[in-house]
Amino acid sequence: MKAAARQPAALPSVSIVVLNHNYERYVARRWPARRAGARWLRLAEVVVVDDGSTDRSSDVYERFRDVRVVSRPTTASLPR
Repeated sequence: MKAAARQPAALPSVSIVVLNHNYERYVARRWPARRAGARWLRLAEVVVVDDGSTDRSSDVYERFRDVRVVSRPTTASLPR
C-alpha cells in the first residue's frame, strides 16, 4: 500500500489594510519594491482605504492587480 502524499501546510490568511490620503508621490516608486521583497506580503490580501484623496494615488494603487481599493469620502470633519 502506498503512503499518502503529504500536503503542504496551509498558509494563514492575512489581510493588510493600508490607509491612503494623497500618497501618490510615494506609492508608484515604493510599493512594487516592497511587494517584490517580502514573500509573506505577496501572499497577503492588500486592501487600500482611500480617504478622499485629491491626487491620483487611488489610480496608482488600482494598477496593481493584487490590490483592492476602497474609496470613501474624507473624514477630515471627524473629531480628533
